[in-house]
Amino acid sequence: MRAKRKTLPVALTGRGWGFLICAVILVVLWRVLELQDLRYLMVLPAVMLLLSLLFVLVVPPLARMRTEVDVPDATPTVGGGIACSATVVQRLPLTLHTRVLWLFGDRAVRQDATVARTPVESLVAFRARQRGVQWTGITGLVLPDPLGLVVRRIRVDAGRDLLVLPRPLDGLPEEIPGPLPTRSDDGDGAAVDYSAVSGVPAGVLREFRTGDAVRQVHWKQSARLGKLLVNQYDAPDLKDATVHLVSDATCYSSEASFETAVSATVTLADRLLEEGYRVLLTCGDRPVEACGHGDEVRRVLALVSTTNTAGDTAGDTPGDAPVLPADVIVTGTVTRGLSDRMRDAGDNGATGELVAVEKLAVELPADTPEVASR
Repeated sequence: MRAKRKTLPVALTGRGWGFLICAVILVVLWRVLELQDLRYLMVLPAVMLLLSLLFVLVVPPLARMRTEVDVPDATPTVGGGIACSATVVQRLPLTLHTRVLWLFGDRAVRQDATVARTPVESLVAFRARQRGVQWTGITGLVLPDPLGLVVRRIRVDAGRDLLVLPRPLDGLPEEIPGPLPTRSDDGDGAAVDYSAVSGVPAGVLREFRTGDAVRQVHWKQSARLGKLLVNQYDAPDLKDATVHLVSDATCYSSEASFETAVSATVTLADRLLEEGYRVLLTCGDRPVEACGHGDEVRRVLALVSTTNTAGDTAGDTPGDAPVLPADVIVTGTVTRGLSDRMRDAGDNGATGELVAVEKLAVELPADTPEVASR
């Protein structure tokens, strides 16, 4: 949820503070030197400040400025550009010079605009730098008086949440993953019913998640239950391939290493999907997610994060949630705790290929943060 900062609705500009200081100095000189002529000189900056204050207090309520924001792409990819547009309009028969305050995640941009009775469009483009939910929109309008002494801040909350998806890792060797192990229908290698583990069996409805296509919404059931539900289609002919992303923070040397592992998971899932598999994706102790399309994989991985699961007492082994029998396990490095869990998983069911991204010496390309506006 976006945190709201408290700011004063009316404030002096640098020029306004200069006028106020000059007025105070003239008052002191008038009282000390007792020069009557200074009385008229000190009135001038005081009157100008009062007129500016009156302007910012009266004009904005009469103008009734309205703002609408349009962000066409609700699921951009890390490193990609996000084009946003806003329409600002007011009702007074005069032109108001304002500053539009844009916000994308934790980045703020100020953009000058001249607002009249006809709608004025403001365009801005951001570059998505990190995964997850990012609020994008306009947080406020700043209206200065014509003299530039006082400004009025108008709070605006026009925008929407975007789900920034992870990008694939292009540098991952083509031979990864190798051939998946064949699992029998009985014995230690019996297949696991992951749809039951996730609590959302295939072919049923589930709650709407950010990034789901509108065409998947089941409108009748949504209206009946009072919440958005989408169809999760059954695909009985697909073979299942399980990919486990280790979320233990001790397995990664930095946040960039975990982001590389997330991108590697995207690439591995895409390759498995191309081979005709349905990807059963797990991360830490999150429920298993059955993904039949690359977009579903990206939406799940957009919200994952590392967990600090170090033991609370001496002798405890830091670790992630128990590793389920998986065809591919993605991590940064292999720690003792991860090795123990993989050995336990190997005793209960086959574990497949291990991909340690820090051993592969592959990194995500660096993006230069860019903000363009007009």
